Amino acid sequence: VVMRTAAFRAVGGYQPRLFLGAEEVLMAFDMAARGGWIVYAPQVVTHHHPSVARDAVQRQLTTLRNRLWIPWLRLPLRWAWDESRVVLRQARAAGMAWPVLRAALGGLPWVLAQRQPVPREVLRRWLAVYRPHAAPAPTAPAYAPGTAAGAGPVPHPLNNRPR
Repeated sequence: VVMRTAAFRAVGGYQPRLFLGAEEVLMAFDMAARGGWIVYAPQVVTHHHPSVARDAVQRQLTTLRNRLWIPWLRLPLRWAWDESRVVLRQARAAGMAWPVLRAALGGLPWVLAQRQPVPREVLRRWLAVYRPHAAPAPTAPAYAPGTAAGAGPVPHPLNNRPR
């Protein structure tokens, strides 16, 4: 993830409670809700060099916990439940369902106190990307993976204003 410093600061940076693991998803929701742009820029290449000392199991647990928290922080109840089922199936497949559920439930009071569902338009665009079978057709042209190579930044469907 690459972003302008001003956009990062406008949404308050990364949420410290999330630490590492899907923290950029919450930031993307918050940026989109404030009218910010999310673009796919095929010409930008980033390199990530994760620490070799990190605990991969703990990282997976934290990421799955965060992926449970984020829908409850920003999505309407119906979609928060739907996302929770997806994540819990993945946690069960990884043999981590109970630890992930325990970690998520431990932060539930904080999550509910911080809950701010995104505007309807941001939800519509999120659905168009992540649940295309459940969303009405987008009003703006949809991004088709692989069609923009070399063509410069492409507005991401979460954008809430025309290009």
